[in-house]
Amino acid sequence: SHKMLFSICVCVAVAVWRVEALPTAQVVAQNTDSSVVTPYDAAILAYTTSNAEMPQRRDIAPTEVALWPSAVAPGDEGHMGVFGPETETCLTKNVSVADCKDVSIHNVTTPTLMPMLVPGAKSAVVVAPGGAYSVLAFNREGTDIAAWLNSIGVSAFVLKYRVPSRPWLSFGAAPLMDAQRAVRLVREMATNGKVPGLNASKIGFMGFSAGGHLTGHMNVAWMNQTYPRVDAADDLPCRPDFSMMVYPWQSV
Repeated sequence: SHKMLFSICVCVAVAVWRVEALPTAQVVAQNTDSSVVTPYDAAILAYTTSNAEMPQRRDIAPTEVALWPSAVAPGDEGHMGVFGPETETCLTKNVSVADCKDVSIHNVTTPTLMPMLVPGAKSAVVVAPGGAYSVLAFNREGTDIAAWLNSIGVSAFVLKYRVPSRPWLSFGAAPLMDAQRAVRLVREMATNGKVPGLNASKIGFMGFSAGGHLTGHMNVAWMNQTYPRVDAADDLPCRPDFSMMVYPWQSV
């Protein structure tokens, strides 16, 4: 089954990287006035409140980290507004978005990272949800996976990459830009001590379905600079130190 395959992949990766298991991470939902903040500010929030539950609803989710300093991501110049506003639907029939624990996100034009941190964890994984590069299954292949990683002592950053596909770009180009930038930002957080304890050489990437394709794309294209340099983070390598492709969609 998919769950068994996922468990095997994660167990192998954890064994190879000798991740030191910590107590189950406690995650705190943070309500803020802005849904997007600058890098680092969100990543160093303390997710340590006791009895906190894994956030399910996006409106009470932890603060997100913007991937790009500009309001327009690379490759989207001149095309803002093409897809309409970002929206959410529930993948569970007859359940409202407000009560949903299995949200799908549509029309992403502002890509972000959602940090879900284990205090002192040495390893972290960027998690890419699937959705055929049309939508993002953000809970079942994103935050739910991050919560499980937290439970074995691994920090996670859930990647909300751009969907749907941009017809003016090559296949998978926008998600690949976002993924490369995400790994570089996390590695910079580790290098600068913004996430205490995180080892810059233990930054992994995993994805499901279309996110699995994106993982494969990262594995083979990390030497290709897919966007113009933005800041010092882009001087760091975007090669994942380990990766997991879970039921990847399409061929790399």
